[in-house]
Amino acid sequence: MDFFTPCGTQLKSSELLTLERAQQIAHAISNSADWQLICAFSNYESEHLQETVVAEVACDGVPSNNRAGIRYRERVAIVVRDGSSVPPEVLALRKGFPLLLHQNATAPDSPRNLCLYFDDPNSVLRTWTAEKHLKRISWWLEMSASELLHAADQPVEQVFFRSPWEVVLPQGFEQNNSVQDDVSCVELIKRQNNESTIILEWANRIKKDNTKVKVSVITLIVTAVVHGKIELPPSTLSGLEDLLSSKGFDLARAIKEKVFSKISEAGEPKLKTERPTLILLRIPVCREEGGEIESVQNTAYICDLSYQQLGLHYDFLHDLDGQIQRFETVTNEKQPPREQEVEITPVSVLYKPSRKKRSIQAGALVNDDQNPKAVLVGVGAFGSAMLDLWVRSGWGRWFLVDNDHIKPHNLVRHTTHAFNIGDYKTHALNRLYCHSFGEEVFSGGRAEDACKLMLEDFEDVFGNNDFIIDVSTTLEFPRLASGVRECPRIISTFLTRDGGASVILCEDAERKIPINLIEAQLYRAIINCDWGKVFGHEGSSYISGNSCRDISYSLSPSKIWSHASIVSDVVRGATNRSDASLTVFVESNDSGERHRFDVELFTAIESDAGEFSVFVDSGLVHKLREMRETDLPNETGGILLGFVDFNIKSIYVVDAVPAPIDSEKSVSHFQRGTHGLTDLVSAINERTSGVVEYLGEWHSHPRNVEAKPSGQDLIQIAELSKRMKSDGLPVISLIVGENSLNIMLMHEEA
Repeated sequence: MDFFTPCGTQLKSSELLTLERAQQIAHAISNSADWQLICAFSNYESEHLQETVVAEVACDGVPSNNRAGIRYRERVAIVVRDGSSVPPEVLALRKGFPLLLHQNATAPDSPRNLCLYFDDPNSVLRTWTAEKHLKRISWWLEMSASELLHAADQPVEQVFFRSPWEVVLPQGFEQNNSVQDDVSCVELIKRQNNESTIILEWANRIKKDNTKVKVSVITLIVTAVVHGKIELPPSTLSGLEDLLSSKGFDLARAIKEKVFSKISEAGEPKLKTERPTLILLRIPVCREEGGEIESVQNTAYICDLSYQQLGLHYDFLHDLDGQIQRFETVTNEKQPPREQEVEITPVSVLYKPSRKKRSIQAGALVNDDQNPKAVLVGVGAFGSAMLDLWVRSGWGRWFLVDNDHIKPHNLVRHTTHAFNIGDYKTHALNRLYCHSFGEEVFSGGRAEDACKLMLEDFEDVFGNNDFIIDVSTTLEFPRLASGVRECPRIISTFLTRDGGASVILCEDAERKIPINLIEAQLYRAIINCDWGKVFGHEGSSYISGNSCRDISYSLSPSKIWSHASIVSDVVRGATNRSDASLTVFVESNDSGERHRFDVELFTAIESDAGEFSVFVDSGLVHKLREMRETDLPNETGGILLGFVDFNIKSIYVVDAVPAPIDSEKSVSHFQRGTHGLTDLVSAINERTSGVVEYLGEWHSHPRNVEAKPSGQDLIQIAELSKRMKSDGLPVISLIVGENSLNIMLMHEEA
C-alpha cells in the first residue's frame, strides 16, 4: 500500500519530540488500544519548528465496503507547529484516500487534509487534549464512512471549497435558479493578507456612469452535479476547463457567448484601465445521478484578465489598433494548447440574506403565512428601532407613514445617519433597508399626515393590510382610526417621556374592543395600580429647533433600544393571537429590572347623547354596581373621571371615585362631600399627562329602584352644566339602579 511521506527528517524515536502537543499526542497514542504509533518527523517551515506524529487508527465504526472508500485501518499524520494558534493538522497519508466533504483544500497529489472541527480554533484549544483529538479523528472517519457527517435532511453543500476571497451576491439572487447576467460589481474591498470582498448588485439599480466598477462579471450555468462529489478547486483557467469538460460543459464556448453579448459586432475601444473578471458559475445540484435538482448553488473564480483579454486569450477577439473586434473561427477543430496559463483564484460566494434566511438567523422562524403586511404609523426613534428589529428578523412587509423629516438632533436616537438629514424619515428608512435587504421589505410609504390619509386616501394606504401598528406617540391617529370600521386591526405602542415604561395596546381580531376603549382602560389602570405612579413624569426637555413647538425630551438611546427589543417581540406575538390585550412594562431605575403587567380588558357600552357618543366599559359598570351594593340600603355616589375628544365627538368615562368621607348617605338621599377631591383630581390629571379630568357625577338608587332620573336629578345636572359652561365642557350624570344604568349628558356651550 502506498503512503505519502511527511516532510522533514524522521526521528529515531518519538521520545525525541520537543513540542509539548506532539509529546502529548505520542503519549496518548501509546496508551490507546485503537492506535499504533509508526514514526515521527521533524522539520522547519518558515523558520518555525514543525513536528509530525505518524500513526494508524483502527475504527470499529467504519462499515465494511462503505461507499465513501474509507478503510477500517487508516494511516494519518498529525502535524504540530510551534506557536500555532490552531489545533494540530491531520493528514490522511494513504494515496487514494477519497476526496470527501469536510476536507480542507490541498494541492494536487498531496495528502487529504481532514476538517475536524466546526468551532473557532481558539474555542477548540481552550478545552483541547491529545486524547480528545484522537477520538475526534476516529469520529470523523466513522461518520464520513457512514455518510452521517452530512445529514440527509441538510441542504446540499457547496460543490467547491471556500476561499478567503468573497463575492457578495445581491438579495434575491439565491432564490432565482435561472441564469442572471444583470449583476455588476459595485465595489471591490481589499483587506490585509490579500483578502478581498467583491460586492455585486443588480445592474438595473446601478447608475450607468458608475466609476466604482472594478471587476467584470460573467455568469454561467453549468451541467448538474451530484451532491458529495467534491473536486479540488483548480488554480488555472485550463484546469477549470478540464474540470467542467468532464461534466459535459464547454467553458470556452460559454465565455465566448457572454463576451460577445458585451461587445457589439462593430466592436468597442480597448479598455483604458484593465480590470479582472469574475466568473460566476451556477451549478445545479442533486443528491443522486439523474435525480431531481435540489438547489442551484453558486461558485466563483476571479482572474486578472478583463473580459476583453479573455477573448484575446481564447482568440475570439482581436485587437486592431486599439479597437477590440469579434473574430469568428470557421473550423470546429480543437484549438492547440495555449502557451500562457491563466491563473484563477477561487472565491467564496456569500448572499445578502432573504427574508426567510433572516428569520432563521434571527431565531424568529417566521413562516410565510405568519408574515403580515402592515402599515407602520410613526417612524421616530422608537418606531425606527422596532422597524430595524422587525426587518432584520424577516418579519413584516411595511408601508411607512410619517410626515416628519430627519433633523440633526434625531441622530442621537434614530436609526438613520448624518447623510439622511433633511430627508423624510419614510424615504430614508426605505433606502436604508432596501439597500441591505432588497425591495421585498416595503410595500410603499407616504411622507404625509396619517390622519389626513385615513380620511382622504384610506384604501391606497391602509386598505389590504393585516395590521396598523401605531407608534405615532400622539392621541389623534389611534382615536380617529378607532372609529373607522373598515380599518385593519390596530396595535398602538409608546414610551413614557422619561423612558420609565412602555405600553402595548392591541385590538382583538374582530375589533370588538377598539384602540380608543383600550386607551380609556389604560388610564383607569394607571390611576388605580401602584405601577401607575411612573406615568405622568415629564422628563427633561430641550428646544430642537427655532419654533416654540420644537420641543424634544432627553432620553437615553439605550432606553429606546431596551424597550424596543421587548415591545417588538410582544407586538409580533400579539399579531398571532386573536384576543385584545393591554401590556405595560415598567423599568426600575435602580436595578434596570423590568416588570410586566397585563391589564384585563372589557367591552364597552356606547350611548348616543346628541352630538356626542359616550363610552362606558363593562369593567367600570361592574365597579359601579359593587360600590352601590356595598352601601345598600343607602344611596351612594361620587364623581366621574374621563376625557372629552371634540375632534371625534366622543366622551370616555374612565373611572368612578367613591363617596368622600364627608358625604351624607341615607335610604332616600345622597349628598356628595368634597373632602380630598380637589387634590385627588389634580393628582390623577398629572398622572395621566393631563388627559383625565373631572367629567361629572354618579349616584345610586336604593334597592328595587331603577335608574330613572328624579326631578332632583334633572335639577342637579342642569346646575352642573352651568358650572362647566365657563370651560365649554359637557357634563355627565350617571345613575346606577337595581337592574339598569342611566347616562345623562348636558352641554351648555359658553
